[in-house]
Amino acid sequence: MLSITYENEALISGTVSAFIQERKYLKNTTPKTLTWYGDAFQALEGALESETGLKQRIIELRCRGISPVSVNSWLRCIDAFLNWRGDGVKIPRLPRLPTTRSLSTPPGHSTWMGFGEATSMCASR
Repeated sequence: MLSITYENEALISGTVSAFIQERKYLKNTTPKTLTWYGDAFQALEGALESETGLKQRIIELRCRGISPVSVNSWLRCIDAFLNWRGDGVKIPRLPRLPTTRSLSTPPGHSTWMGFGEATSMCASR
C-alpha cells in the first residue's frame, strides 16, 4: 500500500526538483531522461499525495486514451522517485494487453489494483 502523505503541493514540487537535480548532477542522467522525468511528474501532478490519488490519475489517463505502456513508463519514474525518498514503496504496473484487443477482462484474469475494466469506468463519466 502506498503510504506517502505530503503537507502541500509546494513540498512535493520542491522534493521533485531536488530529485531531478540530484539525478542530473550526481547520476549524470541524459537530457532525454530528464525530459522523461518532467513528463512523468507533469502527467501525475497532484496525484502523489496518496494511493487513491495515484489510482484515480491512472484511471483518468487511461480514459483519455493514454496507452498502458506510457502509464507504466511514468510509473517507473515515480517508483524511482519514491525509492529515492526512502518510502520503500513498490508501485505495481498495468498488465500488458493481449495481442488481440478485447474490451473486457478475460475470465480468470485479474485486473490491476482492482480497477476492473477501463471501458466501464470511462463510460460512467
